[in-house]
Parts: sequence; structure tokens; C-alpha cells
Amino acid sequence: MKIIKNIEEIVGAIGLTIMISTAVLNVISRYVFGHPFTWGEELESISLCWGGFFSAAAAYKKNLHYGLDFVINHMPFKVKYSMRRAITVLCFILFATLFVLGCMMISKANRSTTFFHLSYKFIYLAPTLSFLSMTIYSVIFFMKSFRDPKGYADLYINNYQTGDASLTMELNKKKKEADAK
Repeated sequence: MKIIKNIEEIVGAIGLTIMISTAVLNVISRYVFGHPFTWGEELESISLCWGGFFSAAAAYKKNLHYGLDFVINHMPFKVKYSMRRAITVLCFILFATLFVLGCMMISKANRSTTFFHLSYKFIYLAPTLSFLSMTIYSVIFFMKSFRDPKGYADLYINNYQTGDASLTMELNKKKKEADAK
């Protein structure tokens, strides 16, 4: 279960490790033996695709993408919270659209790579699956914004380290007021 929970991180790390290892081996082969591996560049490109897209999905899952939220942080609590929900909905729309486009690319792919003779369907599968993951996490974040508002607020406060704790403070204040009633 732990592997499935961390699949984006695992696939991303494997892809980037293969890419970096292949690039280092190719450089050594080029300068020590006088010629690079013929398959090196192709494997690097495939690994970059899988590693890069899955690493992006892993970062989105942990809410680690940079956000330009300096304007949002200076807004009142209700506006700030609503804006973050709206951004989550926009992310859902974007990722779902990119997932559908990825599926279309896979269905139309008819070429294969030069050295490994891998179908481009395999290469196009990486962005498609990563956008599916981001779509799913967008839904999870949106649902969390209603079920666990403090946890949703903490996604931004803890990960961005903005020092803007007003969202959590406001939620704690509202909880105390509700408990007092």
C-alpha cells in the first residue's frame, strides 16, 4: 500500500535517476572511449519524460509548486479561502483537460523510437498518468476544503512557509466560537 501511496515519487525518482546515470555514462563513454552510446540520448529523453512528469505530480500532491499568492495572503479570510478553492477548481479543469488530450495523443500515436523501437504510446503515457494523478488530487484537495478546512489551510501555510498564519488563526477562532455555543 505504501508503494501505491508514493507511486508518483517512486516513478519520478527512478526516471530521473536513470536519466542522470545515462547522461553520466554517456559523457564518460564520449570522452574516455571516444564515442557515446548510441542509445543514450533516447533513454535520457524517455527517462526525462517519465521522471519529470511524475515528479511534477508528486510536487502537486504535496502542494509544493510555487504559488504567486502574495496578493491572496493580504485578502480577508473568506476571500482568501474562496480564492484558493477557485484555484483548485481551475487546476482540476486544466489537469482533466490535459489528461483527455493525453488519452487522445496515445490513441493517435503510431511512431516508435529509433533505437529501442518503443511505441510513442509508452512515452505519452507518462504525462497522461501524471495529469490523471493531479486531477485526482485536485478533487481530494477540493473535498478537503469542505471536510477539513484547517487541514486545507495548513497545506498552504506549512508548505509555502509564508508566515501567513491568519487562515489557521481564523479557523481556530471560528472553532472556539462554535464550541462555546
